[in-house]
Amino acid sequence: MSTKSLRRTGSLRQESPSAAEEHQERSTGPTRAQAFEAFCTLLAFATLRGAPQIFTQDALPPDAKRDGFMRWHRAARKAGIPGVRCKGKTLACTPEAWRAELPKARKLALVEPIALSVGDELDRALGIKVRRAP
Repeated sequence: MSTKSLRRTGSLRQESPSAAEEHQERSTGPTRAQAFEAFCTLLAFATLRGAPQIFTQDALPPDAKRDGFMRWHRAARKAGIPGVRCKGKTLACTPEAWRAELPKARKLALVEPIALSVGDELDRALGIKVRRAP
């Protein structure tokens, strides 16, 4: 902007040095340093408090998707992990519970079908297909 346009808008005022000092004395607001310090404090508070303290299916952990969270929540409730709650339709957990390890599920042992008779074993040995027992 040119000086001429600043004069037109009233931004360029010619004040005496004593008028500037009087303006500083009348000013009751914070100084720039105080305002910057307050901003830094606010920013530090916002970053500490920015993460939710409880995760739900609507406020998910950063590394989860809704379906995966709901499956994990069901398994965590069955495992009895502290900090996992269900209130109405809301599935909630604390960050500590989210970091907890789920116990590994036991794998089921496969059982060979029982032969119906001695003749079935013979048929199987000869390559004849035998109907499995119920």
